[in-house]
Amino acid sequence: MVDEAQERPRLLFLGPDPPPSTLGGCRTIWIPVVKAYNVEGSSVKTIEELSEKRYETIVFTSPRAPRMLAFDAVKHGVKPILREKLEGVDVWAIGPGTRKSVREHLGIEAYESSIHTGIGLAGELVSRGYKSVLGLRSPNALPDLAYRLAGNGVYYNEIHVYEVRINKRSLDELAELLYRIRGGRLFVPVLTSPSIARVFLDIAGSLGLKDAMPLISLGPTTARALEERGQKSSCIPPTYSLEGLRECLETFCNHHSSLSNYT
Repeated sequence: MVDEAQERPRLLFLGPDPPPSTLGGCRTIWIPVVKAYNVEGSSVKTIEELSEKRYETIVFTSPRAPRMLAFDAVKHGVKPILREKLEGVDVWAIGPGTRKSVREHLGIEAYESSIHTGIGLAGELVSRGYKSVLGLRSPNALPDLAYRLAGNGVYYNEIHVYEVRINKRSLDELAELLYRIRGGRLFVPVLTSPSIARVFLDIAGSLGLKDAMPLISLGPTTARALEERGQKSSCIPPTYSLEGLRECLETFCNHHSSLSNYT
């Protein structure tokens, strides 16, 4: 008799941060095809910008940004000053995971947007009358937040606190893992950004496995990136975070627990 846990799919995460060992009743595997790097001096630059008192609010659009900003602040010995400056403006987070990260790493309580997308966050800031916004994020982040704010007459500027680069060593590891699908192993990729989705589809397509497995998208922008390549998401969580994935995955993993492969 086959153990039910072994029959369930393994969730494949490809982002720069490790996932929990299990999620939604499925075990996870992590191959970081991209890595995140701190931008040196970003905390000092943030303090300088906020010292000029030109911004009414700052925004974080990923849990990684507060962590990287805090790391840089500790490195430069300016974390107390950074926190003081952050307390002088309204701080907004794109979703619950990002809000939690702001609290844990910076000691600040952030407001959370009701719609967990860049456009949704921008719309909320516009509706509340903010006229000047500072984004603390990555140069790889989607530009929809900036476009929506600028289109509504809001002054917007960004400080890049981290950047994401392709991890070439992990690309080979991913290719090897996907090749094993031919042997009947069931993996379900959880694609957490449009760029990760494109990298995955490039490798899967090169191995003839483009349609070999269901795909989970963490949000509508990632789902659109799949659609542009002729693929469809099997699951999109109601809230675009790991927390939001749990409910979606519980149903998904249970539904697929009797499946042996996707070939």
